Amino acid sequence: MQKSALAIKISNPSSWVRTESVEVEIPVALSVPSPQIYDDHNCELTSQINTENHEKIRVKFVAEDIPANGYRIYYFKTRDRLADFHLPAEGLLDGNNFYLENDILRVVIEENGSLTVMERLQMAKVDPFRKNPIEIMGEELGAGSIWARDAFFNFRNLNIPYFDGKKIKSSKMYNQLELAGDFNGVLTLHREIEDGKIAIRSNISLQKGETPLIRIRNSIDNQTQNNSLFFQFAPQLKSLQYIKGKNSIIIWDKEQKHGMGIVSANLQYKLESTEKDHTSSEFLMLKVPNTNKMKIALVLLEPSLADSTLPNEEGFKRIAEEYLNHLSWEITNI
Repeated sequence: MQKSALAIKISNPSSWVRTESVEVEIPVALSVPSPQIYDDHNCELTSQINTENHEKIRVKFVAEDIPANGYRIYYFKTRDRLADFHLPAEGLLDGNNFYLENDILRVVIEENGSLTVMERLQMAKVDPFRKNPIEIMGEELGAGSIWARDAFFNFRNLNIPYFDGKKIKSSKMYNQLELAGDFNGVLTLHREIEDGKIAIRSNISLQKGETPLIRIRNSIDNQTQNNSLFFQFAPQLKSLQYIKGKNSIIIWDKEQKHGMGIVSANLQYKLESTEKDHTSSEFLMLKVPNTNKMKIALVLLEPSLADSTLPNEEGFKRIAEEYLNHLSWEITNI
């Protein structure tokens, strides 16, 4: 290795092998000419290197197969023209100003600012009862289409703000695609309520590939200390079961055999119910902490292999652990 290179140690705190994208900050003073990222076999990796900041360089790449409770060494060095190039695993990431999707799911921002979550695997299934399906831009209506406003998972009306217990309407609202890159995509929703007295920004992000996890970060400006702001997560499921854990809660439908898990480092919530046509339904309200920021993850859940009426809690716990405890990094001169 060249003396001008930096070693980046990526450590895994979990008891299983992990692969995920990491973002490393390198002081400009330690930079090298024409830098790239290399693994411990001297293969160049796909990376994003941002040099816009005058103090720090931000480097993003996929750290693959980090051993359980172990680490791997990567190198930040001047491009080696003789080195092999390691392509990342194939995976989908697509989106526009209205939706994001990866290999597993699609997240759509509806006209009222709510989110709809769709499962792409079921979107691809053919409806045997539809003799003459309608297609728009190559997509069949009614099969999880954003035009049909239909989702097989029925995870709709998510991330709706409530102010002092009342549902609020946005006076102004717009959304835009911030990023759709080699590793992840970010869709931003801006809302103004009470004629601009309160501004809410929601960043919705997906990782590329087969990750059933949605990251949401809600930031609120001009929120008064004496008021309470909640976000409603009310998936329209039939037979709801709530499974509470540390920093997490699972919403599960044992009849439809699917559900959603919610994870946050500072999870504050309450369950509320409404009654309509003599039918009572429960929904979840997540409270925004005093920091004016709420970072949560939504996870689509599959049934347990042992009992299909129950969620795969072990799989959920792994995803929650990886969300709350990222791969760590440190850099050294070599």
